[in-house]
Amino acid sequence: KSALNASAAVVKTRKQLDSAFVSLVKNLQDNKVKLLAGSDCGAFNSYVYPGISLHQELKALVKAGLSPLQALQTSALNGAKFLKKENIGSIKENYKADLVILNANPLENIDETTNINLVIKNGKVFKSLEQLKTTP
Repeated sequence: KSALNASAAVVKTRKQLDSAFVSLVKNLQDNKVKLLAGSDCGAFNSYVYPGISLHQELKALVKAGLSPLQALQTSALNGAKFLKKENIGSIKENYKADLVILNANPLENIDETTNINLVIKNGKVFKSLEQLKTTP
């Protein structure tokens, strides 16, 4: 409700802030700053929802000048390093990794991150997102 009731000045300021952040992305990446994906969700962030917001953020990072590979690295690779969980997020022997198998290559088109074939989570294969949602 807060976003719907925001004044014109607040909406304008929010758009200016978003533009400022977008203009920083490529410069930060070029200067070796490790960016982290992970849209802020919560009661005070209207219209940001877990799950789909990450896909939207990856698209926004590419639109801001990152390559699809760099955008994907902000999530799995950089996130694991930041959390000092470097044995997570890579596919190697003795590493832990949940996998999302896509139908097309997101390195060619970042929109393909939503074109999901199946998910492997905790060693179980899920062929539909509905199946995944109902499993504890």
